[in-house]
Amino acid sequence: MPCALYPVAGNPTHMLRVCPLPNPNGGLRYAVIPPGTATLVPVGGGPPVTPQELLAWARSQLALPLPAVQTAPPHGSDGLVGLPEWFWVAPGQWHPMSARVQVGGVWAQVTAHPARLQVQPGTGTSVACPGPGTPYNPRLAASAQHTSCSYTYAQSSDGLPGDDYQVSVTVVWTAAWQGSGGAGGILAPLGRTTVFALPVAEAQALNPGS
Repeated sequence: MPCALYPVAGNPTHMLRVCPLPNPNGGLRYAVIPPGTATLVPVGGGPPVTPQELLAWARSQLALPLPAVQTAPPHGSDGLVGLPEWFWVAPGQWHPMSARVQVGGVWAQVTAHPARLQVQPGTGTSVACPGPGTPYNPRLAASAQHTSCSYTYAQSSDGLPGDDYQVSVTVVWTAAWQGSGGAGGILAPLGRTTVFALPVAEAQALNPGS
């Protein structure tokens, strides 16, 4: 993608030269070249940028994290047939994120809010969990703890590829954007997914961590 020239708001004889650059985290980032300066070019050297055009740039800058999924029984331990497997995301990841791009006086900002977990336990079913899930506390009695984000396996994983269930946990983000001149609106939901193997063994157990 080549560099583009955009008018500077309030100064029709100056243009900003904006170029795509490699992003260490993947994709592209956009920068004014030279940084923070304007290049003098003839009027009409390029079309005015719009907030809608900057929206695509802002979305590419929105670095939503992969879910840091925790479970009970914890990672490294087998799940157990008949025992609810708890899923949750590290609480520190559960906060809004935003990215803003501005060229001259024109800008666009995307804001995403984590809304729910979508757990596919590897059995062909899916579990929708409002919020980040509830951390399991091994210091408390199991009867005193509850979660809306768990799945109970009816069969062991023996005989499956790798003798594991392949679990995927997706954080679904609601997103909206705002831009200069009153632009903005609701965006399609965004998602980031973590996949991991979960062995499930045959056992008789009543409570997580028992």
